[in-house]
Amino acid sequence: MTSVITEKEFQAAADYLEDKVDSEYFRSHKTRYLHTLRSIDFKRGMSVLDVGAFPGHMASILTQCGCNVWMINHTSHYPKSTDTELKEIVPLGHVVYADVDKDCLPFEDSMFDVIILTEVIEHFVQSPEHAIKEIGRTLRPGGFLICTTPNVLGLSKITSLLLRRRANPEGGLVQFYSTPLHWRHHFEYTLKELTYLFTTNGFVIVRAGYFDYHFPVPHPVHIINLLLQASFLRVFKSFREGLIVIATK
Repeated sequence: MTSVITEKEFQAAADYLEDKVDSEYFRSHKTRYLHTLRSIDFKRGMSVLDVGAFPGHMASILTQCGCNVWMINHTSHYPKSTDTELKEIVPLGHVVYADVDKDCLPFEDSMFDVIILTEVIEHFVQSPEHAIKEIGRTLRPGGFLICTTPNVLGLSKITSLLLRRRANPEGGLVQFYSTPLHWRHHFEYTLKELTYLFTTNGFVIVRAGYFDYHFPVPHPVHIINLLLQASFLRVFKSFREGLIVIATK
């Protein structure tokens, strides 16, 4: 492995991809992508596994910057026709399909320097412990796991619950049950629950904390959130919308 990939290089790769894909989803998540990529020192030549990779944005940025990236898509969530879409965005990446929450990962032990599990764990239908153990098996000693997921105590959820009498700011039961199974958020975590999940499955926590997604969406709940960020959320960080855990083994 060679030099550490700089923040400027990540930003340039993200800007290039934004022009290429012209995707509202990418623009909404660009801040989160960059926040995640800045969380550890990525180096050129690193072997990286992106679990739940579609639509391939994070993998694309990493391959542009010189990492060797493998991507897992969920077998029943995304048809294999998505290979074409992923290959357009990540031509140098490797795609495999697996039901991560119940299948054994098709990789050798200690194969990866970094494993990315971002905005995925909340979608697991089965207990996440199997997936966490498989991630631990395929991560090399001293490697890093990066996990991000929504904070169940995020301010938008609390605000929605108080003002609209429901915990889900975006919809209710009808929307939840009409959404495909692996698109739903089956369980959202507190930071204590998330770190406990990793430590009880053989990981050591390097860093755990909170972040905000900064979605550019003029939703009333998000506007309230943004107005309060400058004061309330700087003091009460545990009400930020996202959780991030960096762990090693």
